[in-house]
Amino acid sequence: MIYTGTYHRTLDEKLRVLMPKRLRSSLVEEVGLYLTPGTDRCLELHTDESLQELANRTQQTKTSNQNVRSFGRLFYARASFCEFDKQNRIRIPKESAVWAGLEKEIVLVGVGFNWEIWNLTAWEAYLAQNSDSFDGLVNQTFSPLEPSEASASGGTTK
Repeated sequence: MIYTGTYHRTLDEKLRVLMPKRLRSSLVEEVGLYLTPGTDRCLELHTDESLQELANRTQQTKTSNQNVRSFGRLFYARASFCEFDKQNRIRIPKESAVWAGLEKEIVLVGVGFNWEIWNLTAWEAYLAQNSDSFDGLVNQTFSPLEPSEASASGGTTK
């Protein structure tokens, strides 16, 4: 499933957040989600499937690379499994909430194969800083391969 949308939520005093119905209903066999550190000081929510895909991708890289080892330590050591309670909430561990600067007002953002949890103020600042560059990001993300990239991958360019 592809996750999309922005959902404004309130974090209660026990660091619990109500998950959007659309997310919860798509997780038919899941009893919870994995909460991990994300980029830009947000948290990420992964299903078993999306976390396994990420693990497979990191295993394909050279473990002799210091950056790969550091990523694994920083990422997986701070990952935690969050079960849904009877009200369809998950509890965010205090260490994760502090690291991401989460306060009462937070935002859940669907970003394709996972979700991100942002401090509302940080999310609004991110949007203000990056929204004007959307067209450029689209062009960079979906541009044709450069001639040197095409020859390295066995493709051709016109």
